[in-house]
Amino acid sequence: MNKREKKFEARQELILHTAERLIMDSGYHAMKMSDIADELEIAKGTLYLHYKSKEELVFELIKPKMMEFREIVESVVGEDFHPVRQMERVIGEGLSSSFFNFVLTSFPDMGAIFADAKAKELQSIQDEVIACFERIIERGKRERVFTEDLPTHFSALQLMQLLDPLVYSIMVREDRMTHADFVKYTTLHYLNSIRA
Repeated sequence: MNKREKKFEARQELILHTAERLIMDSGYHAMKMSDIADELEIAKGTLYLHYKSKEELVFELIKPKMMEFREIVESVVGEDFHPVRQMERVIGEGLSSSFFNFVLTSFPDMGAIFADAKAKELQSIQDEVIACFERIIERGKRERVFTEDLPTHFSALQLMQLLDPLVYSIMVREDRMTHADFVKYTTLHYLNSIRA
């Protein structure tokens, strides 16, 4: 990599870090590309050489976070823990993941990101996460820990739904309970719904 490419890559990382900080501070819709350019003291045109749109930039922020969460879930599936313990880990890790925290900060604004052309790529990663959930659920069914009454795919989708930030926002952000209590009660609620 030559000096020019290194400079381009370094600036790109700086843009991503700045965008993430601005989104975390004020939300997705409030952040403008011009805010990033101003913050970094670069021309707006320079910013657009790196990212053609705000949506593309945010996609580059959220995709690695989703992939990191997928890797966490895959590692939990690969562990030889009891299925209940695996579910506890998945829920705890999910509600503490950088993906969840990023989406939580910009909720409900992030819905706009999933509506564009990049949605298929993000959906593919999400489908892989759901497939991992299904493997845990199927194992729990084979070991007669989880009920056979609920379809596996339905239970996996319900587990994914636990990562929706709405309930978390109401309960934790409004100081009705701590993050730790939210994780505990969410886990208990979900496990009670699928136990045999």
